[in-house]
Amino acid sequence: MPSPRRQPSKGRQSPATTLPAASGAAFLPALKASGPDEAVARVLAAWMRQHEERSPRTARAYKREAGALLTFLQRMYGPGLGCLLTAKPSECSAFVHAVLGLAASSRALKAAVLRGLFGALVIEGLRPTNPATDIRIRNAASGKHHPAMSQASVVAVLDGLKEGESLRDVRDRALLLLALAVGARRFELAALNVGNIQREGEGKAFVEFTGKGKKSARMSIKAGVLRAIDRWLAMAGHGSKPDSALFHNLSHRREHAGRRLTGGGIRVIVKRYFPRHSPHGLRARGITDVWQQSGANLGHAQAFARHSSPAVTERIYIQAEKLERALEYTYDYV
Repeated sequence: MPSPRRQPSKGRQSPATTLPAASGAAFLPALKASGPDEAVARVLAAWMRQHEERSPRTARAYKREAGALLTFLQRMYGPGLGCLLTAKPSECSAFVHAVLGLAASSRALKAAVLRGLFGALVIEGLRPTNPATDIRIRNAASGKHHPAMSQASVVAVLDGLKEGESLRDVRDRALLLLALAVGARRFELAALNVGNIQREGEGKAFVEFTGKGKKSARMSIKAGVLRAIDRWLAMAGHGSKPDSALFHNLSHRREHAGRRLTGGGIRVIVKRYFPRHSPHGLRARGITDVWQQSGANLGHAQAFARHSSPAVTERIYIQAEKLERALEYTYDYV
């Protein structure tokens, strides 16, 4: 008879389950330190202000990870900020890899926070070296990250929605077309108001929005996309209200119906039509289309993507074009 499986002790847990999901708020009280920790607190506060000025979204993520790091190190070194001055490379690597099953992109974020945080301490002379310099993680932008949807699948979905007469079909088609037309991220789509669509002459329009890092963007949209948006606005009945959300929730639940469509809601919509892809797959599809139609011009694709580095555009999106060309050589067994 096999022996019963040993039950885990209530007093002990593996590191994979004990790492806290610290919020940004957990990081801020530590910055009010005094005495020996005051210099560290001053450097960290200045480092965080730099990120808040560049991008509040990035700053929130950095605060969360910095708070988790402090909790992780303080379990070994005790309270205070002195743990940041004595942390070893092995401890930095342990923090990044403590949670099992974490996506490579999430580990890369943790590593980036550690490098920046400890780097600020090194610049100010509080540490001799950066213990996070040699953390090794598989490249999150490896080509498998947010793969582009195939052009054929996108066309099939849009053609199916074109035949639909329901308000939901009309909204979803307008949303998908706009996402492809400007390579929008889901938070950018969610934040759009009716007034962000600026019309100039017959069938000409632009969409104005604030993108990643608070960068303003003004991108033209073609007549077919504008017609789809106008149809949605006419059926939804809010086309004359510039401050109204461009896309709103059509849920039957009272607490959701009529409210602005959130990034999570956009994810649900995209998953309904493309179960194997994230909303970023639409953005990847749009960028890949620009790259293909411009004769493989990486500069055009980068400008459309609004990437600060062409390397990001090349690593993440151009793989979709290579895949589509490769598929031309598959054998037709039918």
